Amino acid sequence: NGLNTFPVYKKLEDINSAVDIIIDFSVPESTLNILKYAIQNKLPVVIATTGFSDKQKNIIREASNIIPIFQFF
Repeated sequence: NGLNTFPVYKKLEDINSAVDIIIDFSVPESTLNILKYAIQNKLPVVIATTGFSDKQKNIIREASNIIPIFQFF
């Protein structure tokens, strides 16, 4: 039928479902916004996004002190 059987959200603030984990394969700028959401909601994150600057990598490292993060390189 072509319909999603799972919720799809365009903005993080629109999420109204229970979330267990975030799997991110977006772009670096979006990943940083996702990290803020994950920290606020105490959610683990799997990061499959690439192309981070050194500054962005440091932000991810700092976030990993607060929430579990698994990152692909």
